[in-house]
Amino acid sequence: MEKSSGMTMERLEALLEAYGAEPARWPDAERQAAEALVSRSQEVRLRIEEARRLDLLLAEAPLEAPSAMLTARLLAARPRQLVASPVSPAVRTSSLGRLLGLLWPYGSPAFPAGAVLASLVLGIVTGVGVSSIVLPQEHAMTTVAPAELSGEPGGEIISLALAHTSYPEDWTQ
Repeated sequence: MEKSSGMTMERLEALLEAYGAEPARWPDAERQAAEALVSRSQEVRLRIEEARRLDLLLAEAPLEAPSAMLTARLLAARPRQLVASPVSPAVRTSSLGRLLGLLWPYGSPAFPAGAVLASLVLGIVTGVGVSSIVLPQEHAMTTVAPAELSGEPGGEIISLALAHTSYPEDWTQ
């Protein structure tokens, strides 16, 4: 592997593949080192000649305009431009308007604000609805006074964990 001033054969190959065999098209920062490597190595000069032949073939290839279908597909796939916000200029210049513009630069903030409001209302309605459900008495949770379970080894912990007063008695029978 030839090396001159930081220029390796691998880097010269990368330059040839990216820019072609003409040194004027190579990056200015690497041109002098690449030309020095070319002047010293017969192997590198042979590789330059191969690259020149490829450049000539590419230069002779006919150029065709892209089809209308390809142009339409590329234009449809391009990134969309941001829609101008319908918010008044006075609001946009206020600190709240600038904050809204940073949070939602895609036009009117009414849609995301409505979505947030709808989620809050749905959460509140669901929370109120679930809290109003009354459980049957056998599933209701009860508290146990520690004095009731003081005689059972570990019974206090089990009863508190299960929140059921009859468990230690059932377990010991």
